[in-house]
Amino acid sequence: MRTSIKLPALAVTAVLVAGLTAACSPNTVQDATPGTAASASPVAASEAAPAAPEPVETEAPVEKPQAGDELVDGAAVAAAEAAGLRVYNDWEAGKNYAIDATKPLPKAVKKVIATPAVEAVAKLKKSSSDTSLLAGIDNQAGAASDATGRTVIFLIAMHGGRDGRWGIRYSAWNPAFDSVLPALSVSWSHDDALAKTKAWVTKQKNADSFDIIDATK
Repeated sequence: MRTSIKLPALAVTAVLVAGLTAACSPNTVQDATPGTAASASPVAASEAAPAAPEPVETEAPVEKPQAGDELVDGAAVAAAEAAGLRVYNDWEAGKNYAIDATKPLPKAVKKVIATPAVEAVAKLKKSSSDTSLLAGIDNQAGAASDATGRTVIFLIAMHGGRDGRWGIRYSAWNPAFDSVLPALSVSWSHDDALAKTKAWVTKQKNADSFDIIDATK
């Protein structure tokens, strides 16, 4: 004869809860699944992305010089030459100017070129006996012509006599035309000598390449 034992419902429930608690105990060892976060390796510091390079400073481009501009440094001189302009050197003042040989000389350049001739003319107005002054003016006109690519003519004044008359005479000078220009342009009048010189220039084949610089003032 079998004997059946009946447990109260509360006792059965307690047994089940105890079993589940043991299964979830922190002391229970579980296998880590490969590929999970637990198995991932941290990125080494040496493999970090490199820092961005620092920006490189560049010089601002030099503006293209124009004829008549004073060239303040070597970069400006180089820019003028690259643009097909000539560079006129004022050695006394240590300045450089841009020149377009196809256009009349800028006023600033004319003033520089005229300075030594004006000084010589001031002496010639008192006496024309010092022929070296005339030679110097001639040389200056030739040197200025070579440096600028233009034909520079000086209008000068000197003390002298002609046809029994003495006083200040005016005439034009350039070494390439010494055989005709001084005699052709000579006059007791400044304006008349200048007009004669201009009339002669207009008849030349390359009249646009001439510059008349007044060294009498």
